Amino acid sequence: MVQANHFLEQFFNPASVAIVGATNNPLKMNFRVLQNLVSLGYEGKIYPVNPRAEEILGIKTFARLQDIPDSIELVVIAISAKKVPDVVRDCGETGAKNIVIISGGFSEGGESGRNLQEEMKGLIREKRIRTFEPLVPIH
Repeated sequence: MVQANHFLEQFFNPASVAIVGATNNPLKMNFRVLQNLVSLGYEGKIYPVNPRAEEILGIKTFARLQDIPDSIELVVIAISAKKVPDVVRDCGETGAKNIVIISGGFSEGGESGRNLQEEMKGLIREKRIRTFEPLVPIH
């Protein structure tokens, strides 16, 4: 009997990962996300996304998700909250269906953050994307 993959498989064992907001700055969490994938021996394809870098940790960097020549199973979004909806739109355009959002400034940031969160939730539903995101603030 053939067993179907659970939808969470692409979150925990993706064949490819794009890190939007990857950086060369070792003091930033965005750097650590990429560094952990490399140092822990992740065997899939890694695509750092940063329009101002050509390479991070020896890995070719792409300016936008749309510039990546392959399909992406998981997109890690590690940028400011106000830019997240644009990246969610990009995910819909490129066919990326699984995202993890590592960003603050949504509902915990007051009314403007709540509005931004609602916009993002609407896009996620519209684009039929699965996500782990900070929709409930942790206190």
